[in-house]
Amino acid sequence: MLAVLLRGCILLLSGAAQAACLEGSGEVLHARYDVYGQTQRYSVDFYRDPQQVAWQQDAVISVWSRDAGGASLLRAFPHFQRSIWYPAEDLQALGTARAWRSVAGWPEPASLGYAVEVELAGVVQGCPVTEYGRGVSRVLWVEAADLPARISDGEQVWQLVALKKRSAAETFGRWLEWPSTDFTDVGDSEVDPFLRRMIAQGVAGRGAYGAASAEAAP
Repeated sequence: MLAVLLRGCILLLSGAAQAACLEGSGEVLHARYDVYGQTQRYSVDFYRDPQQVAWQQDAVISVWSRDAGGASLLRAFPHFQRSIWYPAEDLQALGTARAWRSVAGWPEPASLGYAVEVELAGVVQGCPVTEYGRGVSRVLWVEAADLPARISDGEQVWQLVALKKRSAAETFGRWLEWPSTDFTDVGDSEVDPFLRRMIAQGVAGRGAYGAASAEAAP
């Protein structure tokens, strides 16, 4: 009887959490993570709409789009309101091509061999989560948002600290409006103070494509 009552309480709490899950308006999902390990700590912002994703770490936003040639990259720099464009074929020529699935977000834990341990493991950022396990690794998964609330593998932790919906106008729409330079034209534009600075810092040099999502998948 007690188990039934507890189960009912959990379901009621889950229903209440669903009402507060994914607050905000707009078609863009915005999740912020604190990432930390033994010697480092930093934040990563993840954005997703039906056509593209973006990863932001420090002062660089990596916007990935899927096309027939693979994943194309727009590196946006909010401080300068400028961007550098890397078509998929340029990334392939640089030997830094990415498959769309490697930058689009996190696969569902079950597809990576994780097993469900607790179906209703709590509420994170207003959303019910399911706990998955694989060896010493644990993932709390937000089914409603199709992304993790927490990833822990014993060495590094990704912890969700903010989750909401935002408009395209204040995210992808804004970044795509900034003046952009094709990567292949960067070397011919050193008179441009912004590009000269990017080259000097190694940001726009050969092979310096960058992607905050490189360590993103659980």
